[in-house]
This record gives sequence, C-alpha cells and structure tokens, in this order.
Amino acid sequence: MFLLSPLLLLGPAVEAVAGTDAFEQQAMEYAPAPLAGSTIELGLAEAVALSLRRNTQLQSAYLDRVVDQLNLAVAEAQFRPQGTIDLSAQQSRSPGDDAETQRSSTLSPTLEAELPTGGRIGFSWNLAQSHGETGLAAASSRVSNLSLDLSQPLLRGGGLAVGRAPLEIARIQEAISALSLEEQVVTVIESVINAYRSLLQEQRRLEIARLSLERTEDQLERNRAMVERGRMARNELVQTEASLANQRFNVSQSEETLEQAELELLRLLNLGRDTRLRLLDTIDLDELDTLRVDAPAVDEALDIALQNRPDYLRLRLGRAIEDVNRMLAQNNHLWRLDLVASLGAGGEGDSARSALEATFDERPGYSAGLQMEVPLFDPERPVRLLESEIRLQQAHIQFAERETELRLEVERALNDLDSRWRQIGFARQSLELARESLEIEREKLSVGRSTSFQVNATERSLREAEQSLLNAVVAYLNAQSVLDRVLGTTLDTWGLALPEAGVMP
Repeated sequence: MFLLSPLLLLGPAVEAVAGTDAFEQQAMEYAPAPLAGSTIELGLAEAVALSLRRNTQLQSAYLDRVVDQLNLAVAEAQFRPQGTIDLSAQQSRSPGDDAETQRSSTLSPTLEAELPTGGRIGFSWNLAQSHGETGLAAASSRVSNLSLDLSQPLLRGGGLAVGRAPLEIARIQEAISALSLEEQVVTVIESVINAYRSLLQEQRRLEIARLSLERTEDQLERNRAMVERGRMARNELVQTEASLANQRFNVSQSEETLEQAELELLRLLNLGRDTRLRLLDTIDLDELDTLRVDAPAVDEALDIALQNRPDYLRLRLGRAIEDVNRMLAQNNHLWRLDLVASLGAGGEGDSARSALEATFDERPGYSAGLQMEVPLFDPERPVRLLESEIRLQQAHIQFAERETELRLEVERALNDLDSRWRQIGFARQSLELARESLEIEREKLSVGRSTSFQVNATERSLREAEQSLLNAVVAYLNAQSVLDRVLGTTLDTWGLALPEAGVMP
C-alpha cells in the first residue's frame, strides 16, 4: 500500500521542526522533475500516481498538513511543564573617595504546568546575593526563597472535561484537516481517471473512424470494379464517394478531439505540452465480461459510505466540536470558585549552599483559601450559552440531512452502475447486428439486389454502433469510479493511505 501522507516528501513533522535548513532541503523535493519533451508510457495506475506527485494544489495541501500536525504537537504539550531561568548581575559605586561598592546577582528559575483538571501549579526559586565594600569594611549576604503555588478552579474552568477541552478540539480539528486532504486527493484521482479514460475513448474513436474509412475505401474499389464490369451504374459511385469524403471529415474531427483530450491529461499531470503519452491500457470492445464488478447491496453500501465518506465524517467531527463548545459555554455560565494554596520557605547564609540549607531547615510557611467571583448584570453569558445550544442543534440537523442525502447518493450510484452495464449489453447486441447487416448488404450489392446508398447507410450504422458501445463501456467504468467516491473507497481501490484521522467521537 502506498502511504499518501502529508509528509510524503518531507518526512516526520518532528524532523521538520529540527532545523530550518533541513526543512527547506526537504521542501525542495516537492519540485517535480521536468518531463517535458519526453515520451511517457502510462497505465491508469501510473497516471494516478504521477498526478499525486506533480499536482501543485496537493503539494500545497501536503505542506499545510505538516503545519497542522505541528500545531497538534503543540496542543499535545499543553500539560507539559514549562520553565524559565532568569539571571542578573550588577555592580554599582556611589560617588566619593570612601563610597560603597555594591555587587549583586540573582538566580531565579521558575517552572509552571497546566493541570488536566483546569488548574495550574507553579514552582519558583529566588537566590540573591549581594556584597558591599566601604574602605576596609565588607559585608555579604545571601538569601534563598522557594515557593510552590497551586490554583484549582472548583466551578467555572474546573474539571477534566473543561481542562482537556482545548486538546480535544485540537485533535478533532487535525482529524478534519486530514479528511479535507483526503477529499482533495480523491478529487484529483477522479479527474485524472476521467481524463485518462477520455483520452482512451478518443483514441479508440479515432481507430473506429479510420477502420470505417478503410471499409468505405475498400467498398469504393469494389464498386468501381463492378462499374467496369457493367454490373453497376456509374452514378452509384457518387454515393460511395460522398460517404468517403464524410469519413475523412470524421477522421479529421477525431484527430482534433484526441489532441484536446491529450492536452487535458497533460495539464492534470502537470506535464509540458511537448510531452508525448503512450497509454498502456486499452478498451477491447470484444472482451467486456471482465469489466463487470460485483457491487454491494444498498444497506451494505450505505454502511461502507457512513464509515468512509470524508465529507460525512467531517460533519460528524464538527458536531463533536460543537458539543464540546456547548459544554464549555455551560461551564462558563457558572460562578467562579477557586482553591488557591501556596507553600514557601526562605533562608539566609554566608554562601549559596548555606542559604539553601537554611531554607530547608526552617519550617515552611503556607497559605490556603477560596476565592469566589459572582458575575452581576452580564448579558453576554446567557447569550453565549444559547448560541452554543443553537449551533449544536444546527450541527445535528446538518448531520441528519447529510445522512439522508448520502443514502440517496448510494442508491443512485448503484442504480447507475447497474443501468450502465445493461446498456453495454444492448450496445453489444446492436453492434453484432450492425456487423451482420453490413455483410448482408455487401453481398446483396454484389448481386445487384442493393444500392450503394443502403450500404453506406449500413456502414454509418455500424460506426455509430461501435461508438455507442465504446461510450457505454467508458460510462460504465466511470460509474465504477463514481461508486468508489460515493462509498469513500477510492483510496482503498487504488492502494493509497492517508494518516490516521483520529478516533471518531
């Protein structure tokens, strides 16, 4: 399975953070290798893979995914301790001959951490020392102070659900971003598949037109031979010559349409116009039974779609975000009641070590208490709560509507696939009859029981039957691709995989 991750060319997000130079070097790999002017042999699977490597919009989306995963990594570090170390040193002297000279320095490390319960804990240590000199006298002092502070909301802002809400929202948003990337990838794949098959169709259409032209030229030679033998009137040649001119016009039109289809595929593959494509896949109108796929039943297909459709899953995740937002709004509607506590100790000594020892030798002081805040005359808080309720209800409505629409899409896709296969059967039968009719008319013409007009009309019917069967085959193949998209199984069909979108709530 080909892993189609946002770090497809950049490597893990952690490595991207390691250094700017390394990131820029990896990002340069997004520049696709020039292929203009060369001849490329492409099967459909190779065309899909090439488009995913060279599509500029996907390259930008991959880079966005790197940023998304880095932002998630930052959110995952919400409860990790963070600290600082402050250092300072200073020397000063007062004016005068016997002025005092003062030297002081401080060391103040701090460490803070958010708690999953919504609280915050912090530790700080302040070590200060000073030395003063006046003439022959000198004095030194060293002071050490330690403190441990805790603040824990008991009502508003408190609880595991509230404390972990930013992290949960960040995880859901990252999952939504991954699903959006999947939608972009599926769109690119489907457009390339349609363009590839369209080019195949035009190549086969041109082949049909040329074969029809050859048959008409052959018929004209037969008619001329019959005219020379006196078995056909010379004016009968006019009908065949007119049909021949029309066939040449059809070939010219098919060549122009083929060129346009090739240019469209080159555009989707981000290749130069002078690049030549040699398609490895073919459409054999005589071997069609292998094309049929066994589609699942409606209920089974709907279950597959509900588990895989990116747009449906994004709505599901969006509903989960609104549920978290409503919980936060309800919590914000409460009064504030916080538990605050601190533990501190300090000491002095003639050295940093003795000052620190004195700090621990002394009995520490502490404080603990409750702080309450009661909001008054705040009209915004109930409005925010009502707004969150409305948004959650809207998310439920959109989700239910999308589920209903998804069922209809699945039924339409399955019906269309079945209908397209039946059309192939009708078109194949029509082609067989058209071939038999042409042979019969040619035999009748050779014995003078038919006319050139009837033969030409039958030839035209054969060409149209071949093109109808070709169109039916391409439509059936495209219906398979549509069913893959509707079921959300396009990536599975083509052996591609995206990063895990997270656990569904």
